[in-house]
Amino acid sequence: MNGPSTPLVLVALPDPDVARTCGRWLGDHGLAALLAHDGHEALREIRSSRPRVAVVDAALAGLYGFEILTCIAREPALRSIRTILVTAAHRPDRYRRPAESLYGAEISLDRSSLPEGLGDALERLGIPTCTALPSSAPLPAQAAIDPAIRTAERLARVFASDLLMDHGALLDRARSEAEVMSAIRADLDRGREALRRRVPEVATTQRDFVSDAVRCAVAERITARRRGTDPR
Repeated sequence: MNGPSTPLVLVALPDPDVARTCGRWLGDHGLAALLAHDGHEALREIRSSRPRVAVVDAALAGLYGFEILTCIAREPALRSIRTILVTAAHRPDRYRRPAESLYGAEISLDRSSLPEGLGDALERLGIPTCTALPSSAPLPAQAAIDPAIRTAERLARVFASDLLMDHGALLDRARSEAEVMSAIRADLDRGREALRRRVPEVATTQRDFVSDAVRCAVAERITARRRGTDPR
């Protein structure tokens, strides 16, 4: 059971299975977890619960993770909350600036490193974790540790990166993520079909790996452009 001094960590991720896996990991390592699955829910929980750390995904529905970070920075009552931004893989060989300086988070965390990557990130923020506690509860059926899911996520990120490079002009003029996603529907369909051929094991899941990866990459680029920090 968590005591009154147990640090509370908000985890806001669009995939419920990955969020539950992270919540389970935090609980096993002596921390309390509060889960959210869209941006508006995450911000409500941040304002009402005042977690010690907010772990937010860049591509949350409703409010992007970047927008949540802006609210935390602007509201005096929230400024003590430490922040971790979960993104697709940040490629230092392609971008001139680190993800932290681009998007305002204290730490950025590659989505594929969850949940284990939380340990190092929290330690860097001065939030110690304890040795994993024994637990007999089963992991979610589609947890992020599934090798096929990890492979699908990696291939989808590569596809998203290449696709956005091919559509640079569209990204430069697009006003919203929806506008980009509508314009590249045929490309998305081809990417989904290629992924099904490469990783047939994930065909029965409800996740659209390609769309998730592209949405996240588009959100990052559009937000960076609006902030005047386009990393290209």
